[in-house]
Amino acid sequence: MQQEHQGNISSDGANQTPHIAGADQDITLDVLINQIEFIRELTVSQNPDDLSQRLISVLNRFGFSDFALMRCSLSQASNFFLTSLPKELLDDYRKQRLYQHDMVLDYLKTGNPIPLHYSTIQRAIENASFLTHTFAQNLEILALYQQFEFSDAYVIPIQIHSGGKGDEEGLLFSVLARGVNQEEFVKMTEKCGAILRLLGDAVIRIYNTKFGDGKPKPVINPKPMRLLTTIAKHDLTLSQAADHLCIGVDTANKHISLAKKALGTRSQANAVYLALKQGLIDFS
Repeated sequence: MQQEHQGNISSDGANQTPHIAGADQDITLDVLINQIEFIRELTVSQNPDDLSQRLISVLNRFGFSDFALMRCSLSQASNFFLTSLPKELLDDYRKQRLYQHDMVLDYLKTGNPIPLHYSTIQRAIENASFLTHTFAQNLEILALYQQFEFSDAYVIPIQIHSGGKGDEEGLLFSVLARGVNQEEFVKMTEKCGAILRLLGDAVIRIYNTKFGDGKPKPVINPKPMRLLTTIAKHDLTLSQAADHLCIGVDTANKHISLAKKALGTRSQANAVYLALKQGLIDFS
């Protein structure tokens, strides 16, 4: 089991822990520091099976036993492209064509980025005045999960826009915990929701970059990128990274300013996070 790693990334000398800006406002510098080692471990995966095993090892640290990555395209059928779920569960899901009425997939198509629990759907159905065919199918999905001791699932929508009109693709990152009741499962996800989002972003980016067709776009000039990479790879402060690269602190500040401008952020911590998320930092 991978050991938790502590680092020393600073935020331009700030004494308080800053928040990551934008859609990931709940990710703090502490979260980023603690998860860099996890992302580093995922990045060195040699193949999809290796990536899956490494992700499971990370998720186990937070009490989760399984995960699923599902692709939903407007032009193609939905499919699980990386998952640890039992084959029997996946086979039943496909054979019964439950994906045709899965309300989570409808939720993904709305473009709402807020994560969702399957138990939320269950409560909505139970409170409905009458049972529709779609509701019945979703209760079957919940029953199918429960057959394999999954009382709930935490689903994180991740939107990817690839190409022109009609090529928009949505991705779902789901985590599950075998043998954990719904109440406890919800508490688990509330404690580490930001971490799960970061892991979901990372594993999808790594999968697409290393085993798919997607390639990260070089949006930062070489010298600022080298500084960001040094900070992330060695868990250094800005001044420590400057010493490591044999450059002055003033030069390092200029480089980090260029990196922040290129990534559209004012925070050094957020610059490191965005570079990690976009696959710009190579840990190999």
